[in-house]
Amino acid sequence: MNDFTVEALFRQMDIAFRDPRTQEKALGKINKTKQGSTPFSEFLSQFDRLLLEAQGWGWPDSIRRAI
Repeated sequence: MNDFTVEALFRQMDIAFRDPRTQEKALGKINKTKQGSTPFSEFLSQFDRLLLEAQGWGWPDSIRRAI
């Protein structure tokens, strides 16, 4: 029986290529991130990506605002 699925392929790729310190690195970047002269829409996009990498999608809003 062939168990090949797209989901299984992505799971294998994640295991093979994922950086085990992604979450830790993202948290560090979030703590150092400043908007500066970056347009807000670009800054928000980068911040959202870092939040996902830090696995912060389940954090309460009060924690996200404090970052």
